[in-house]
Amino acid sequence: MSVIAKDLIVNLFLFISLLFIYIVNVNITSRYKPYSNFQKQLLVSICILGVILCYFFPMQQTNGTIIDLGLIPIIIAGLYGGWLGYISLLVSSILLILFTSKTFPINLVFIGISFTIFFYYFSPMYLKMRLRLKLITATTLSSLLMGLILWKLHIFSFSWTTSLLFLLAISFGTAIIVYTLELSHNHFLILNHLQRAEKMNVVSHLAASISHEIRNPLTSSRGFLQLLKQPKITDEQRKSYSEIAIQELDQAERIIRDYLTFARPALEQNENLNIQNEIINVVSILTPLANNANVQINVSMMDGWIIGEKTKFQQCLINILKNSIESMATGGCLFITVLRDEDSVIIKIEDHGSGMTSTQMARLGEPYFSTKVKGTGLGMMVVYRIIETMRGTISVKSEVGKGTVFTLIFPSTNLNS
Repeated sequence: MSVIAKDLIVNLFLFISLLFIYIVNVNITSRYKPYSNFQKQLLVSICILGVILCYFFPMQQTNGTIIDLGLIPIIIAGLYGGWLGYISLLVSSILLILFTSKTFPINLVFIGISFTIFFYYFSPMYLKMRLRLKLITATTLSSLLMGLILWKLHIFSFSWTTSLLFLLAISFGTAIIVYTLELSHNHFLILNHLQRAEKMNVVSHLAASISHEIRNPLTSSRGFLQLLKQPKITDEQRKSYSEIAIQELDQAERIIRDYLTFARPALEQNENLNIQNEIINVVSILTPLANNANVQINVSMMDGWIIGEKTKFQQCLINILKNSIESMATGGCLFITVLRDEDSVIIKIEDHGSGMTSTQMARLGEPYFSTKVKGTGLGMMVVYRIIETMRGTISVKSEVGKGTVFTLIFPSTNLNS
């Protein structure tokens, strides 16, 4: 009895180990839906391996009768893998017997065909059941089948106590596996719902913030266009109103472009970019803003080439440099340093502004997070997304009251001119 109990524990341990492998693989490939074809195929493969292990680690009576708990993976494969999964397991079992005993198991073929027809109709209904009903159904099915097997074998070899032990073992093992599978599937469904809710929350926040950001320049532009309709305005006023309206429309266009860059970050027109030229262009664009903020931009550059899309790379730099300039409310110096090693180009952007806390640094690039009172965080989201698509990395060091250093690293090309 003690030997049989030990063998039963070994069989159950093998099943639980295989189940753990299945759950780990499902978590890694969490993009698949519960009961998807991939998960069914994976589960059937695990069940086939379970049958093979049971075949090589059976429980043997003193009179030579051999039996194992291979009925558990057979039932699991039929209930969760459907009739195709069960056929795969049946064929594998027949091949295993042919390979090891050199005899054709004709009885197993007839029994297998009967079970295939049963699982073909029953498996879809089973998958729609609630957890408690699934546990009762799977446990009852395994107990009945094992009871029939033991009833036939009991006449020849098994005692009633041994038969009862087998019956309890297969019922307990089936219940554990079904319960664990259902917990795994329910966890996956909850995770999917949470991810979808989080995405919808991000989309709603972005939509609200972008709507607010676009409405301001459009409202302002509309106001100045209405002023142009007044008959008693000078040419100088007309010119000023037109310029302001155009600037506001440009601002709205930049917001829309940032949003599109975040939503569709793929680079469309890759080309070789000269770092010096690109930074000089960006600095020339931001010089008026820096002068108004009493910020001096100091540039120290080594020559270097990277691959990317010019407009998006400039957009990335402009977003970072604008944040650095705006962080220095009382003016200061903004340093841009470009270094190069064998396989990368390093861009360091350092300001002496207000700085950030460790919590703020950790959240940079997250949706709807900004260090500005009225900011949306879209600019830094775009920065992180562009750098990611260019196969680059970004790191941030900051200290409150002392400033911030952004370090951008991009793979360099071998082009020298």
